[in-house]
This record gives sequence, structure tokens and C-alpha cells, in this order.
Amino acid sequence: LSHQEIGGRQNLWFADDLAPGAPFFLPAGCHIYNKLVELMRNECWKEGYQEVMSPQMLNAKIFDMSGHLAHYADDMFLWEHDGGQRVGLKPMSCPCH
Repeated sequence: LSHQEIGGRQNLWFADDLAPGAPFFLPAGCHIYNKLVELMRNECWKEGYQEVMSPQMLNAKIFDMSGHLAHYADDMFLWEHDGGQRVGLKPMSCPCH
């Protein structure tokens, strides 16, 4: 069985075409996910790492500066925001961290 089949059978998550590639976590799956995040955080903290959070939506200028726009623009979620400002969703953990 694949992980998708196992997760579905155990009522951990489900998939839907509304969010391709992203699971909808059910209560038991959310509990497991949160425990894994907690474990990861604790291990990182023990090693001296600090956690930061960066915006998910940014002005497209940063993607141009980082080079992401030149390489990934066709696969990124970009649109015109208020006043004609071009913005996009952060495509991965960088830029911004």
C-alpha cells in the first residue's frame, strides 16, 4: 500500500483536487503532524537553532532579486494586487528564509 492509501484507511488525512498535493488532515492525522513538529522543534532548539517565520505572500520584486522569477515564474502563483502591485506566494522556503 502507498502512504496515501494507508493515511486514508487510517483516517489520518484525505486528498482533494481543490488542493493538489496538499493533504487535509483529520483529527488523528493532525495530532501526529503536531507531535512531529513538536519533536522537530525540540531537536532544533537543543542544537541552538532559533525558529523564524516569514510572509507567505510577497512583492514579486524579491523573487526577481533572488532569481526565482527567472527560473520558476511559469510555476508560481503570481497576480496583480491592489494598485497594480505584482505579488506572489512564496514558492519554497526561500527567499525570505
